[in-house]
Amino acid sequence: MPLISGRGGLSSGQKLQLIIAGLLAVGVAVGLLTVLYWRRTRPTSTTIGLEALTELEDTANADVPVVVAPVVVAPVVVAPVVVAPVPAPVVP
Repeated sequence: MPLISGRGGLSSGQKLQLIIAGLLAVGVAVGLLTVLYWRRTRPTSTTIGLEALTELEDTANADVPVVVAPVVVAPVVVAPVVVAPVPAPVVP
């Protein structure tokens, strides 16, 4: 798009296009950084959790006595807050 004749600035359309291009560039950068972070923090093996569950099932099916401990939940006590009245200042 050509510049507006007689003026050295950008037209409204050009400014809008620059803003859109900048937002698209920021979006692409955030997407790229997300993919890189996701790949670098991926667990080495996804079957670790499944193996742990299998071990739990094996021990649950064995003839091992299971000890169940009772859970005691203490009640929450909230003490009332007492606020003393503040005397008004004396004006002479």
